[in-house]
Amino acid sequence: MNAAVMADLRPPAWELVGEFAKNLVVAFVIAYFVVRLEVSDWKSALQLGLIIWIGFQAMLLMGAVLHERMPWTLYAIHVMHSLDTSHDRHTRRVA
Repeated sequence: MNAAVMADLRPPAWELVGEFAKNLVVAFVIAYFVVRLEVSDWKSALQLGLIIWIGFQAMLLMGAVLHERMPWTLYAIHVMHSLDTSHDRHTRRVA
C-alpha cells in the first residue's frame, strides 16, 4: 500500500486516546473484582472471567435478540465467537 492509503487507514489521535482510556477503566474494574473477590488461583480467575463475560459481553449481544429479533441460533454463534475471539483482541499485532 502507498503512504496516502495508509494515512487514510490510521485512526485519529482522539480515537486512540479514547480507546486507551476505555481500556484503563476496564482494567481497573477487573482488578477491583480480583481484589474484592480474593481471586488467587487459576480456577477462581477462570470463574471470574466467565462471570464477567456472561454479565457483560453475552448480555450486550442479547440486546440484538430482544430488540432486533435476532434468531437464537445466530445469537449463539455470535456469543460463542465473541468468547473465542475476545483474547485475540489483546494479542494481535498490527503489521
